[in-house]
Amino acid sequence: MGDTHQMLELRVHAPRGELMVLGPSPTLKTNLTHDAPQTPLVNPPCAASVPCTTGACAKRGGRWALDGYPRQVGAAEHLLRPLDSLDFPVLKVVHLQLIDNEVMRRLLHRGREDDTPESVEKRLAVYREEVLSAVTYLRGALPEGTVVEVDALTPGLDAEAGAEEVKRRVLQAVAG
Repeated sequence: MGDTHQMLELRVHAPRGELMVLGPSPTLKTNLTHDAPQTPLVNPPCAASVPCTTGACAKRGGRWALDGYPRQVGAAEHLLRPLDSLDFPVLKVVHLQLIDNEVMRRLLHRGREDDTPESVEKRLAVYREEVLSAVTYLRGALPEGTVVEVDALTPGLDAEAGAEEVKRRVLQAVAG
């Protein structure tokens, strides 16, 4: 999100509790063929892992991850087209599952001013309508077993231990 316009958009949408869905970078195809992001990330709600063979990415084992993208069916279609044309298969899509009341609890306890019950409800509504549709689309567009669901509920664990447990589950799902 280095683009200034996108940062301004984020400042407008975040305080209202709106989930801002950014379109794909115009440099996506260039980045895929040159240097992928320096740090691979796996994070909610959906991450797509693809191989790469050049630059810094290749030095890290030839894989990189997209964190939280795509969040809409159109963005998923836009992502898959250049990947297909470049013969870059999507290896895994990780979708973290968490019940709504736990999402609400976690977001309200992180202490951000823009996290209100109303704003979280708005984001959950967008998530149910748009993100889940993108996950369904990816499940149908990609080979069986590419989209994996990971339970992100960690009852009885504090935030740090819970995050470590979810990380363990994600890594297990990606490896499997």
